Amino acid sequence: MPRTLPLRALWLLVPPALVMIWAIWLHDPSDQERIERLCRRAARAFDGGDASDCVAELATDFSLEGRRLDRAGLRSALASFFLRERGGLFGESPWRVELPREALWIDLAPDSGADARVELQAEFRRRRSQLSASQPPDWVACIELELRRVGNSFEVVRATTPRTLSGRALFP
Repeated sequence: MPRTLPLRALWLLVPPALVMIWAIWLHDPSDQERIERLCRRAARAFDGGDASDCVAELATDFSLEGRRLDRAGLRSALASFFLRERGGLFGESPWRVELPREALWIDLAPDSGADARVELQAEFRRRRSQLSASQPPDWVACIELELRRVGNSFEVVRATTPRTLSGRALFP
């Protein structure tokens, strides 16, 4: 006759099972959270003045709409921008970027054929000696991104030319 566990022993297994389920749920972010983290990593890379990290989330076949600028070209343009703005190889970038949560829209079922689409408004501020939380941005860029799923993550495959809130291209 096979031995079965008494009912009390089964109750001992429930708490560890619940803890495991909670841990898996906690460590497996949603697609929405993954995409938001991707955008915030790129913003932190910009704040740090690191052109390579800025383009790390871009696909190898990335393209900037309306321009013949690929991933390597964008990295070069950013590196040149950071060098010019810092006044050399060393020093801190005088710019910082913020992505307000309310200005980040993520569509996980776009009509465009991409796996996800993001619209964001990036607020750029020049670092000053006394930064105020209420300091208005020096400029705001409206950008649309198309993302492709790669395994358990996403990469940016296409971006629109950044525009101001009025719709004018930032870099004509």
